[in-house]
Amino acid sequence: MAYGDENDFGWCNLFIKFALFVMNFLVWLLGCALLAAGAFALSEAGTLNDIGLGSILASPSIILIILGTVMFILGFCGCLGALREIFFLLVIYCIVMSIIVVVEIGLGVYIYLQQDGARNRFQSQIEEYIVMYYDDADLQDIIDFTQQYFECCGAEGPDDWQLNIYFNCSSIAYQRCSVPFSCCRPPEGEDEVINIQCGYRALNQSEEFDQQRLGIYDTGCIQALENFIQQYLYYIAGVGIGLLVFQLINILLTSGLAIDVRKEQKALKVLKQKNQKDKNFQKQVAKL
Repeated sequence: MAYGDENDFGWCNLFIKFALFVMNFLVWLLGCALLAAGAFALSEAGTLNDIGLGSILASPSIILIILGTVMFILGFCGCLGALREIFFLLVIYCIVMSIIVVVEIGLGVYIYLQQDGARNRFQSQIEEYIVMYYDDADLQDIIDFTQQYFECCGAEGPDDWQLNIYFNCSSIAYQRCSVPFSCCRPPEGEDEVINIQCGYRALNQSEEFDQQRLGIYDTGCIQALENFIQQYLYYIAGVGIGLLVFQLINILLTSGLAIDVRKEQKALKVLKQKNQKDKNFQKQVAKL
């Protein structure tokens, strides 16, 4: 700062300003990225309204846009407040960031306490996607990628594909009593070739199709996802704790800078009043 006691603002405060600027610049960049991702997802959702998927994709995209906007504004205020030492922006930044931290903690506790409800909602959503498997090529690719990556089939198991009118055993379609190729275990040594008929009649319980049933994943995707989360739980928790620590450090540094700015503003006000009194005194002396 330009005014006040020279001991108020030394190398420590200069470091704080620089650290705040860098951290908030990263927040600003992340906000830009979320805004771009949300806008792209929202534009893509507009092409899916005919099959009822628009509301599914629009909701996350709107969340991304809102979150990106908040982070964009927050990062901008943090950068400007740190560089220009604007007390009002620093205070607003601390308040908003504190609210975000409280909401994040509350959301984490809520998700932990509502695990069963979240699992049931997720299962219902996957079953809805299974029903619409052939309605959209993009959705089909997402389902196939998920089943291949997590090595799973259906929500709770392969029998969930009976929900689809084409794969149902009572159907007259060629795919009746079958599952998509993405449910199949990859053959050893044949990764280059994908047999899209590998799930043919895999849901048929007769003995002649035993080989087909053995060739598909018997684990549901919900269980596979739970196993994945448990496997990387410490990494996920580490990222969450690291983000929380980052935000808390940001709040502490901003609060410290705001306090110093406020002190300097008061010191400047006292200095101006003192100078004004000196000038008035000098005028009175000059009149004598």
